[in-house]
Amino acid sequence: MHIHEYQAKRLLSAYGVPTPEGRLAATPGEAEQAARDLPGPVWVVKAQIHAGGRGKAGGVKVCRSPEEAREAAASLLGARLVTPQTGPDGERVNAVWIEQGTASARECYLAVALDRASQCLTVMASPGGGMDIEAVAASSPERVFTARLDGGHYLWPFQARNLLEGWGLESGPARELASLVRRLAALAAEKDMTQLEINPLALSEGGGFVALDAKMNFDDSALKRHPRYRGPQGYGGGRSAGARRRRKGAHLCSAGRFHRYAGERGRACDGHDGRHQAGWGRACQLP
Repeated sequence: MHIHEYQAKRLLSAYGVPTPEGRLAATPGEAEQAARDLPGPVWVVKAQIHAGGRGKAGGVKVCRSPEEAREAAASLLGARLVTPQTGPDGERVNAVWIEQGTASARECYLAVALDRASQCLTVMASPGGGMDIEAVAASSPERVFTARLDGGHYLWPFQARNLLEGWGLESGPARELASLVRRLAALAAEKDMTQLEINPLALSEGGGFVALDAKMNFDDSALKRHPRYRGPQGYGGGRSAGARRRRKGAHLCSAGRFHRYAGERGRACDGHDGRHQAGWGRACQLP
């Protein structure tokens, strides 16, 4: 299950991770009022969809007046935003998040993700964050540092410190970031997340780290332990393809692998590489 950025930031705030102050808006008028209520002189209007890559797709707009925030919201609300993660049809924008602008001295990348190969949560950190983190990982993989959580889903203090070696941080920010890394690891483990990503994590010009964007995915099979995140009163975020298939009554084999194709056919396989007991059949229609 995916949740929106504004929901992820509220959860981060509850765990002591600093985030910019913001307001949710469903109309241009609400967006303008939100900008008037928040500290300025710069505000950011962000489309709320269950996909990354919004910045390059025009889904994040910097505004310098409440009137500009209204215009930005009007251009986004009701539109379909197409990013590399949405597919060609895109996703409809039903709400925007208005937050105060943050002057960044430096942007970093920080994530906790489920490494299925090692079957454990893994922390990934890079001193180069922002919209081009994929390019950084591809061209300079040595700038992406990783650490695996132990069997108790615990990140040791020395692991957090080792992640930050060579970043060139002074002792104060280094200690703050190491503590933040451990809080994020604890949050991901406690809430049964398969992904917790902060990109960018900014070191503000005034000092201190701030999560400027956040993405969270939850393990569908563990949602029974977190009932508040389901249903209309909960976060009720986007469902994964696996969850949609289960709701439609599709049955997977023991390996739980489902190969999705463009038409109405799918392939379920038993075996790590999909070569054993492969069967073809008519797939359920996915929303």
